[in-house]
Amino acid sequence: MAQALWETQVPPNFKMPNLPIFEGKTDPLEHLMAVGTQTAIIGAEEHLKCKLLSGTFKDASLRWYMNLPRNSITGYADFHKKFINQFAGSKHVQVTATTLIGIRQGYNENLREYLARFSEATIKVSNPNQEMFVTAFQNGLKAGQFNESLAQKSAITMQEVMKRAKCYIKGE
Repeated sequence: MAQALWETQVPPNFKMPNLPIFEGKTDPLEHLMAVGTQTAIIGAEEHLKCKLLSGTFKDASLRWYMNLPRNSITGYADFHKKFINQFAGSKHVQVTATTLIGIRQGYNENLREYLARFSEATIKVSNPNQEMFVTAFQNGLKAGQFNESLAQKSAITMQEVMKRAKCYIKGE
């Protein structure tokens, strides 16, 4: 970080915000959004934003930061750009509802495990569509009583699927 950024004093009444830690495994844009929101709330100036962002690093991100050439960060926008470029591989890939069609209940996977795994995948979907979720879930469901129940009386939402699945999960 440029010497001028480090030498600028932190305001005497400054209260450290609670910032998330970045290890290099999650989406860097989400991290910058979280840090940016907190620094905006406190009205942090550019030098303080740089110091606060660098304080959120751990593991791979900390190693990256420590290995940056001395004085290579000239401001927050520069820091932001270098950070995004370095951790672009951790950026979340947009998932579409059609991607869910490839999710199948494993041979030894019970209904509770499959439902949890499928539900986790739906969180990542951009433009969620409940009808598509239900269709994809049922398509990946092993043959059995619950699948037959859904075939006889279709569910409209995943919330309905979960509610109906509870009865079958208890019997597993």
